[in-house]
Amino acid sequence: MIPDATIVSATPSQNCSENVIRDGRWLSAQDDLDRLAHDPAFRAAVWDRPGQNVINERLASQPTQSRLISTLTANTGNLEAVRNGLTHSIEQHIKASGSGRRARHATIDIDSFPIEIHGKQKGASYNGYYNGYYKKTVYHPLVASFSVAGDYDSGRSGKRLGNGFIHATLRQGQVHTANGVNRFINTVQKQASKLAVNVDYPMDAGYTIPSVMDCMTDRNLRFVGRLKGNSKLDALAAEHVYRPAGRPPEGGYEYTSWVPIKSIHGNILNG
Repeated sequence: MIPDATIVSATPSQNCSENVIRDGRWLSAQDDLDRLAHDPAFRAAVWDRPGQNVINERLASQPTQSRLISTLTANTGNLEAVRNGLTHSIEQHIKASGSGRRARHATIDIDSFPIEIHGKQKGASYNGYYNGYYKKTVYHPLVASFSVAGDYDSGRSGKRLGNGFIHATLRQGQVHTANGVNRFINTVQKQASKLAVNVDYPMDAGYTIPSVMDCMTDRNLRFVGRLKGNSKLDALAAEHVYRPAGRPPEGGYEYTSWVPIKSIHGNILNG
């Protein structure tokens, strides 16, 4: 909720912008904001209202900024607004570079990674997969990365802008990489529908499990992913891995029709 500007001069969105740009300038101390609050260029960069009042207004003080996290986490509505801000930012870039239209085709990568935690933070713990590399206490968030036409460098070649995170959720450190991913994908798809007409989901092997693939199939989502080693699948594919001796037949090689993915799950992946 944005406060009345006649009472409070600094809005939450403006305060968030201050912190992001401050971090981008490698200024890690909140005390830096007291100095930057009077910087004309910094004020113009984060000002989020029309008019020229930015010339006369200073930005939020350090004590105000120190209360920002408490404000943003005060209720679920505030947290949801922060999450939606990711999609809103990407949507602005896409429509600005496409005459107000959605992108024709996009790719969304869903991934997880460890965030090292210092001290005793709630929900942080050791993760058996990452401990072999980091041996640290971590959070294990999920993120969804949106790219136009599947090319994260598309903006460099003059194509549509609009690459970046569109959704993220924090998880406890010890959870499996696919924990909560079906609910996560459901939210991501709702956000993606605002950005692109057609969306593809490339997935890591941690997500190509029956429960996730069946859920995506039921939603008519297009996805591709790498399966972990499976002896039954290897046996089915063996005749197609190497070309048989002799010339190829005139009509080409014949392949059996595609088997519904749920049949594969039930007969092979589930054992």
